[in-house]
Amino acid sequence: MENLVTIVVPVYQAEKYVGCCIESILAQDYNNWELILINDGSTDSSGDLCDAYAIIDQRINVYHQENKGVSAARNKGLRIAKGEYLIFVDADDCLERSALDNLVNIAQTNKLSILQFGIRSYQNESKVKTTSKGSFKLTIYNDLSQYNSFQYGVWGYLLQRNIYTLETFTEGVRYAEDIEFITKCITHSNRLGVLSATFYYLRLHSQSAMANLHSYQQVADHLIAIRNLAEYTTNKNEEVISFVNRQITKLVKSYFSFFINNKPQGQEVSQINNDYRSIYPLISTQSIKDRIGFMMAYLDVRIYVALLKLYVSQSSH
Repeated sequence: MENLVTIVVPVYQAEKYVGCCIESILAQDYNNWELILINDGSTDSSGDLCDAYAIIDQRINVYHQENKGVSAARNKGLRIAKGEYLIFVDADDCLERSALDNLVNIAQTNKLSILQFGIRSYQNESKVKTTSKGSFKLTIYNDLSQYNSFQYGVWGYLLQRNIYTLETFTEGVRYAEDIEFITKCITHSNRLGVLSATFYYLRLHSQSAMANLHSYQQVADHLIAIRNLAEYTTNKNEEVISFVNRQITKLVKSYFSFFINNKPQGQEVSQINNDYRSIYPLISTQSIKDRIGFMMAYLDVRIYVALLKLYVSQSSH
């Protein structure tokens, strides 16, 4: 009997795309899956579309809830999931037809608790091509100190049940919550594989979460993830602490990158400085360059942002 795979899809205002997403799952070569669609308070026809698909295929289960955010929707999926393996897909994205077949086979054959795989983004107007998957080079890590292929976004990972049942998403957070979740999951894995082949297609459009990252209050969610990850390292071994600290460093850089195109104004500068100084003691990095940059930001975030802009400008020439 093939291992059951749970696919969790949070759905919110996705009437334009959710059909394409579901169709890509129905088209899978691998048949032993359950699809959990969490309609997170959509006011468009998303919920009705999900219900219609559930009628035609009993492997599809739809749950409707008041709008609580993507983290709450994914947590509901985690609680309900029955699969030996689990994968997250967003309602506006899709899977390559052979995704589940290849991923489960590779995970089983190599006894992997987590299998990370490639993601390809495409513009909404473009027709996604799902035939060229790239090479099947597999790198296996038994030691977190060697793992350096961390991938942003919770999509792009096949998680075994003994991993995905250990953690949940921080609710009420829309940005960086997936980085926190997958970082914690990875710390539980004693055998993680990174596959070069692409099986996930990320749709870029004007309504996507990252395209609508415009306010400081949104990007400040990074600081919640940083605090949570720093707290998570309490009583952990050195290997886990070092790995989590590397992800915290990346989150800090991601936080600052927002200001390259969004210059802090007026009283906001004071708030940003105070917010950053509150998480500064939580940052630990082996890079002298990063330490110097973060120290300069402690004096005033605008100093570090100016250096970032200079670096980006020079890199583009």
